[in-house]
Amino acid sequence: MLQWVLLYLQFWKIYSWRILKTMQSVPPPLKPSLWYRYVDDVFALWPHTQQHLLHFKSHLNKQNMSIQFTTEEENNNKLSFLDVEIERENGHFITSIYRKKTHTDRYLNYKSNHYPRILSGIVKCLSSRATSICNSAILSN
Repeated sequence: MLQWVLLYLQFWKIYSWRILKTMQSVPPPLKPSLWYRYVDDVFALWPHTQQHLLHFKSHLNKQNMSIQFTTEEENNNKLSFLDVEIERENGHFITSIYRKKTHTDRYLNYKSNHYPRILSGIVKCLSSRATSICNSAILSN
């Protein structure tokens, strides 16, 4: 199992290098203005037209037929990336915690028979996650 994980990570290192090289071969007006990647998720800002985006995506998908890119566009000036919801407002980004519709907000019951450090660790984890992801305006609400 460990060898497979190392191969998987090595594969992504090689493939991410190919993608960056591919982006350099794309004509300059077709490049995204921002490109962040975390494993197999990419957050990109696309300042060009929808047709140029489709052309760019098809160009990337032609590089390796076994790996295909899909796109998700913002809806109501909001887009989720990993566990962060990013909202575009007046040229600025406002970040908050993103939860899927199936999220239940259920954690361990405080009266359950767990070691007290585990229970306090859940609270610390949730609060540090909120302070590291959310903008200060969101936290004050």
